[in-house]
Amino acid sequence: MGLRVIPIPLNFYSFKILMATIVLLIFLYSSYMAFLYFVQGSYKLCKPFLHDTYTYCKKNLQKILSIYTLRYPKKDKKRNLDYYRSIWVEEEELGKDKVIIHKGKQIKFRIPPNLKSEQTLRFKNLGETNVSEWGDLFLSIQLNRGKDVETCLWLSASSASYGTNKRLAVMQKVIRISIPKNSHDGRILRLKELGKTLNIRGNEPSLDGKRGDLLVKLRTFPDNIKPRYQSFGALDTDTMALEGWVYRKIDEINFKMGKSTFKKSPIKTDAIADMFNEYGWKAIFTYLINHLDLRDLHITLDTSDSNFVPGNCLITSFQGDTGISYNYKILINEKFIDDPFCVTAILAHELCHVVYNSNFGHMALDRSGNDKQRLEEERMVDLLTFMFKLGEFQLRVSGSKHITMGYFNQETFDRMYVITSKKCN
Repeated sequence: MGLRVIPIPLNFYSFKILMATIVLLIFLYSSYMAFLYFVQGSYKLCKPFLHDTYTYCKKNLQKILSIYTLRYPKKDKKRNLDYYRSIWVEEEELGKDKVIIHKGKQIKFRIPPNLKSEQTLRFKNLGETNVSEWGDLFLSIQLNRGKDVETCLWLSASSASYGTNKRLAVMQKVIRISIPKNSHDGRILRLKELGKTLNIRGNEPSLDGKRGDLLVKLRTFPDNIKPRYQSFGALDTDTMALEGWVYRKIDEINFKMGKSTFKKSPIKTDAIADMFNEYGWKAIFTYLINHLDLRDLHITLDTSDSNFVPGNCLITSFQGDTGISYNYKILINEKFIDDPFCVTAILAHELCHVVYNSNFGHMALDRSGNDKQRLEEERMVDLLTFMFKLGEFQLRVSGSKHITMGYFNQETFDRMYVITSKKCN
């Protein structure tokens, strides 16, 4: 009996399914072969890098694992059993034995003799217990003596020599200090328990911390200064020309502003020093405003960190109700504000820029002029400083600090001081 082939009826829909299946199989096979080819090629390219990475990890496995051990340290059970405690001690107790009661037991120890502020002692197996483990006792010893405060007091050499009483502002209060006889520049006076208190930490003991000491350094200055005034015949040609300029400009300024403007009493150095000691350097600014009759002008004060000039006067104009008005901003280099005479000399010079701008056609507002014009302005400002009886501070500062506020040299300052003292009295 022979085989019979039964024909399967194949319509058009079944043929489409068959062809789609064949195409899908071909696509899957091609994709598989392409993937193999890509993996083999990528492995050949990446093989050196993978080999180096494997070698590095194999050699540094311990270091790599240590990152996780540092990041997630194992818990130390004994560390949780440690006990922390703090005590205060007095200066009289340094180097002596002390006994404390800890958990009903007496613990004897010696206080470190060289204790400055704080030191921690460790006592083995005196902390908390857990079956067969003991923690440690950490005892923080804090010295109850406060924090010292350092400051300066300015006074004349004669006051330091003969002894006197001075007022000094310290930590938002004013105290009275007795200066002993035969004191000198640089001497330090220690005032007990006028410093600061330390922050009390810990839970023992509950007491008020002692104050530190106030250390006052004396800064003395000469009572008088003597300008070096040579005879006119000993001057060189340039200095003679400058001196002639001084005489002419004094007459011009007196004619413009009036001689009565400069009929003022000289500001005494003791007054400036006392003001600085009691009220701070900004009080000198207010005092000079009144001395120069500038109360009606809008003048502000600020510090700067410029390394080029000791001070500056910034002038701006604006249209007011009655015409053009001016705002003045005085800047002083912050590195000079710890010296009352530097403060006075710098502020006097810059405020005389305001006087010059107010009385001589507002020429100072034009900062784009040539060097000759600016030199003339600075010379006029220096001359005004001396005519207002403020030149002594210029001499003190330029002589001791070698800082010349304007364009004159020391010799011309000396002669200007003598000339104005005669003509403006």
